[in-house]
Amino acid sequence: MQAGVLYTPPKMAENANLEAICAWIREATSSQISPKDAAAYAQLILDAGVDSVQALAAVGDDFDEKIAGNVESVIHRRLLKNAVATLSAEKKYNVEKDSAAVATAQFGSGSVVSSQDSVDALNAILQPYRVAIKPRPYADLPDRIASLLKQSSLTGEECAEFNNHFILTRTQLLEVIRSVREPNHPSDDPSRDGGSLETSFGPSAEGHEGQFPRFVYLGPEAPWTAGFLAGQAYARAHQNVADGKGVDEVMQVQKGAMTWHFMHPGQGPTVQLHVAAGAEQGWIVTYDGSVGHGAIVEEGLWSSCQVICGPSRFEFRYLDVPTPWL
Repeated sequence: MQAGVLYTPPKMAENANLEAICAWIREATSSQISPKDAAAYAQLILDAGVDSVQALAAVGDDFDEKIAGNVESVIHRRLLKNAVATLSAEKKYNVEKDSAAVATAQFGSGSVVSSQDSVDALNAILQPYRVAIKPRPYADLPDRIASLLKQSSLTGEECAEFNNHFILTRTQLLEVIRSVREPNHPSDDPSRDGGSLETSFGPSAEGHEGQFPRFVYLGPEAPWTAGFLAGQAYARAHQNVADGKGVDEVMQVQKGAMTWHFMHPGQGPTVQLHVAAGAEQGWIVTYDGSVGHGAIVEEGLWSSCQVICGPSRFEFRYLDVPTPWL
């Protein structure tokens, strides 16, 4: 039996993640844990479903349940727990202080409310517009997805791989939507609650069409980027509706930035929401498609987009009113 471990771990594969975790244990505990025990604990961590040091930062308070029970040595258990707690605190600090990951809301030329001040304060402003925003930290990303995120460009296959990781389940989508309001297309059938997950619109009178889920990739090298940016088809005020109600839109900004404008459902002013992802964190934005809105995208944007509604088809329509932000 390996010293300090309650069971004999399976044969250790030659694995870069295992080596990285082992090296982290040695460094984080100031070499108070031997290389032999560090390797055993690294395997324990992998067996618990935590496949990288980056993912270990997300374990936090779950350390006792996921890992500590298999560490026999009380001293080693305490050293590891303190090291994980420090790692989690550092990651949380980095996410909160990531100057590039910021969301701001502004009415006309008035004062700006920033997520760096308070995400709750930002959501309080957005709530009357049936909009909500939440951080999407990257501490728990698998190493492969984290590696893709660091690249300056993606191939078509990499786009699909990246998007598939971020696509939200029905339960996750409804949780995001219900953070601000009830979904527009509820159902007593849990498998249909919120509506269809695969949706589409168009072609519209202007020739626009789209299918969801979709991944908007506007890398500078992509042949479609220049035309997409020049056209800005979604910048003009529009609605997305199905069966007389708005669709529920959930957009993730994983890299780059984009700006939404939302009209007040009543008589209030238009609000501008600018969202920029950072190295440690992206954003999830949800809104009611029946609220007049427009979105302006920027070069370098990576964004997973999902639209759910009762039927699988919905209507994209421009509003017959001036677009105040254009």
